[in-house]
Amino acid sequence: MLRLKNSDDFRGGATLTRDWVGIFKRRLARAGPSLPLQIVILTLHELLLPVIDVISGGAPDYIHLPRWETLDFVAGKLIRPHCWGSIANLISQPTPSLKRLTLQRNKIDFHAFLDAPNLEELNVLHSRSPLIGQNNSFPNLNRIHITYPSKYPLSLVRLDNFSLRTIETLIIGGEVEIGQMVKGMYPSLTTLELTVRVPNGIAYMSAPSLRHLILRNADLFSLVYPPPDGESQHSNHQPKNREVLKMLAGRFPTVEVLEVHENLQNLVLEMVSGEAMFFTELKELWATSEVGRKSIDLVC
Repeated sequence: MLRLKNSDDFRGGATLTRDWVGIFKRRLARAGPSLPLQIVILTLHELLLPVIDVISGGAPDYIHLPRWETLDFVAGKLIRPHCWGSIANLISQPTPSLKRLTLQRNKIDFHAFLDAPNLEELNVLHSRSPLIGQNNSFPNLNRIHITYPSKYPLSLVRLDNFSLRTIETLIIGGEVEIGQMVKGMYPSLTTLELTVRVPNGIAYMSAPSLRHLILRNADLFSLVYPPPDGESQHSNHQPKNREVLKMLAGRFPTVEVLEVHENLQNLVLEMVSGEAMFFTELKELWATSEVGRKSIDLVC
């Protein structure tokens, strides 16, 4: 693993940068020409760019880029072709061996990672990354985790523009509505996890193989951004939670394992016993809390 830490590592200026360049050249030499590389970049700094040139092989050939198997990229910067241009050019190149990509707290304002045919896992966490891949950029993707801030739903990553047929696990975390950005057929999806609220846009998904549904939050209904004037979005929460559960049961009738927040346990049991079409294939119910999860008896 080649790990580039925070900007404090470069307080020594150009001399320290030269030292780091030498260190990473030696590491690459010891690793040999064929060993897959796991890259972790925790910041962007001008003095870091020569080091990134070393681990990528540098423009225009980027001879080491085909060896990148994992990239964890935490920039905290706005990346555009005319701003951090060398980084913009780097992440526009084909990455044929990349299997795991994590983008955290980034702002990427152009089409990046357009050709990653072997990417299996994509994590976009609190990032404004609207133009990650397109169409068939990730034909082998099987796990996606997207966590979005309320102001930028789904980080503007439109899953409906991706090839959805291979996705097996989808994790979404956010407070507000995402519209139709997840719309589509997910024929291989077996696990869906919603770590915060349940956006109404989930109703646009079709997942005929879904078996495991995980609902982490105590309240399920999504919020409106910006909030309406003079109106509380948190009133009548239990009827709203019931409506969301009914929608999920109707949309995903194949679910066999349901995990809910412990505060929703009684509501779910009430609906299991009182509503004929509520998760008819359900075999296991789990209640989750901060300390773990426990199995709940479905026989009342």
